[in-house]
Amino acid sequence: WLVQRGISARRGRTALIVILVMVLSILTVQRNRVWQTGVALWTDVAQKTPHSARAFYNLGYEYVKDGLVAPALDNFNKALLIDPDYELAYVNRSQLLLDQGNVDLALHDIQQAIRLNPRRADSYLNRGVILRRQGHFRAAIKDFEQVLIIDPEHRLAPVNAALTWGNLGRFDTGLRVINAALKRHGPSAKALVVRGALQMAQRETLAAVQSFSQAITLDPDHIEAYQNRGQAWQVLGRYDE
Repeated sequence: WLVQRGISARRGRTALIVILVMVLSILTVQRNRVWQTGVALWTDVAQKTPHSARAFYNLGYEYVKDGLVAPALDNFNKALLIDPDYELAYVNRSQLLLDQGNVDLALHDIQQAIRLNPRRADSYLNRGVILRRQGHFRAAIKDFEQVLIIDPEHRLAPVNAALTWGNLGRFDTGLRVINAALKRHGPSAKALVVRGALQMAQRETLAAVQSFSQAITLDPDHIEAYQNRGQAWQVLGRYDE
């Protein structure tokens, strides 16, 4: 409209419109390259806004989705240097550190996340998992219970609690917790594997086989279910199976 109103000569208008279309087409192609992947997009954002903690956090999260741990950690670190109170950066960095076996550093980060937001259920779940790995089973159970106070429908908290009761030798309590979870939420491969492990500890071997088999039906690629069922068959002397 501006070209139409501002340039009286038809050739001049046509030439300017052609130039504008060419320039905008080139810019569109360049921008589409940026939008091809999450990493490319947030790399571009981080370069243009180097003081944005959110940009580096999102870039780190994209690297997590691609399974690239080192650049993910690097960008979470950058986000926290810019904003030391960035809760989600602590949550995700904690998980990466735990996966790498840096349990103490992982615990530090999740403690920071809980300090910043004491109402996030998954932060207590993550801390409980870390405490369980450290052998602090009672403290871990308290965290799993806190998860259910915040979110009574949380599916992973009772599974982890049942497993931790098993660590304490309280197999009957663990079975009560996992059976209640299965009744409330329905079957899941992870919950069934935990139930099977607790049944094995109680020497309910045939029941354990049934639990592992049900888990395999739900998730045919669940390696732990096959391993545990193999051990159960061995206990029963059914070596071929």
